Amino acid sequence: MIMIWAILIALSVLAAGLLAYALWPWASQRQPRLVYRGLVAALAAAVLVGPSLAYRLSQPAPAAVDLSAFPLPKDGATTGAFVWDGPLAGGAGSTGGPHQADMSLDVMTARLAEKLKSQPDNRDGWVLLGRSYAALGNIDGAKAVFADLVKKWPDDVEVKVAYGEMLMAANDGKISPEARRIFAAAVAADPAHVRAQYDLALAESQAGEEQAAYDRWLALLKGAPADAPWRQEVAARVRDSAAKLGIKAPDIATAPAPAAP
Repeated sequence: MIMIWAILIALSVLAAGLLAYALWPWASQRQPRLVYRGLVAALAAAVLVGPSLAYRLSQPAPAAVDLSAFPLPKDGATTGAFVWDGPLAGGAGSTGGPHQADMSLDVMTARLAEKLKSQPDNRDGWVLLGRSYAALGNIDGAKAVFADLVKKWPDDVEVKVAYGEMLMAANDGKISPEARRIFAAAVAADPAHVRAQYDLALAESQAGEEQAAYDRWLALLKGAPADAPWRQEVAARVRDSAAKLGIKAPDIATAPAPAAP
């Protein structure tokens, strides 16, 4: 019974870490590394269950994993409960110092890399490994993983977005020209991809192209389902962008979200 509970808890932590990464671009840009550390700490905890993680990594990504299914923290908010802050995170409650925590995370990421040697077609596992390398500061390793992913899945929009967001997180939330090109390619491949559109608008805003960012965020908001959890975050972006442009925010960005049918 104790072993069953240990496995369930570890897998729950892994799920929280994956969700944290999925949501990080929508959260505060001030703490991208915090979310990354949450992901890797969750990974480290889950690796300890051995075969259970190997089984999980062997499964295809569930079709239900979509940004529209997840609640998004408001801009400027931390990721709260989605960030793992247990002993492996090296925080105030840790039994070891930050160097010990980093060493543990490094070891667990190495174990994941070893497991993936026998799973060359596990796209999601390799994406997770690339993100984990970035979280540990191994940017060259992360880029190498994503370069291989892009070669193997050149038309995969999820891979493109994950690659751009890894570069974004590694650059403290700033979108480099390379990351912007990746987001633009993702949007060109799938104009309906919400996260790609959002990230590209963020790149435009950071580059001083506020009108383009405003237009893109407004288009996202107009097309948002009434019950989309990310609707209010995009509305906040529209309001902020309108203020920068010195124009009045449209009613759709200031009115309460319409009730779902």
